Amino acid sequence: MARAAISPKENSFRRWQISRRRGVLSRQFAIIGFSFEQMTTDAFREKLSTEMKEFAPESLNEELWKWFLERIYYVHGDFNDSSAYQRLKDQVAAVEKEHNTQGNRFHYLAVAPTFSRLSFASWAKPG
Repeated sequence: MARAAISPKENSFRRWQISRRRGVLSRQFAIIGFSFEQMTTDAFREKLSTEMKEFAPESLNEELWKWFLERIYYVHGDFNDSSAYQRLKDQVAAVEKEHNTQGNRFHYLAVAPTFSRLSFASWAKPG
């Protein structure tokens, strides 16, 4: 019998859940989303929770999800708004202190080609 294809969201769910169970995922991490969509951290977490309940291939381990969700943050910003980068910088500092990330950072930048020049120029500014 052929198995149904696994969506990227289902695959991500499985990866982080297995990583956490095996102790591979450090306690000293956090995720900060940055986008132009007007949203708060709480709204972002709620959206993710709703999607996880919809796309998770198995039932959510509520304790594990709560642990993970507490490490997810969101900063609203526009590439043209220099104050958005200051808010992002402030959030990074707060998260590093809260979760003791020891300055370890991984940046994943998914930007439409139209905005890439503008976003790279803003990221390169001092501060």
